[in-house]
Amino acid sequence: MASITPFGQYGPYRDYKSYYLNTYHASGAGYVLPTGSPNAEREPLRGGGYVGECDIGVNTSVAVLGALYWRMVGGTGQYIDISKQEAEMALER
Repeated sequence: MASITPFGQYGPYRDYKSYYLNTYHASGAGYVLPTGSPNAEREPLRGGGYVGECDIGVNTSVAVLGALYWRMVGGTGQYIDISKQEAEMALER
């Protein structure tokens, strides 16, 4: 089973509601993208379309595939808790 929440289920922001741009900019993606920008003092940028939501979906699907593989090999199910903010932060490295 996988659940996707804006800021996770156990952190200090677990009860906060969020829109796409809230989690996108809370992760810092608006400041580091595009990478290699010569103007580091600029305001944060919005990613094209819903690129953050797509990234989170890909991250979740890979986690679910890993859990299914583990269930085939180990025989136990898993619970996957995806924080949108944390998943987006992991992609910026």
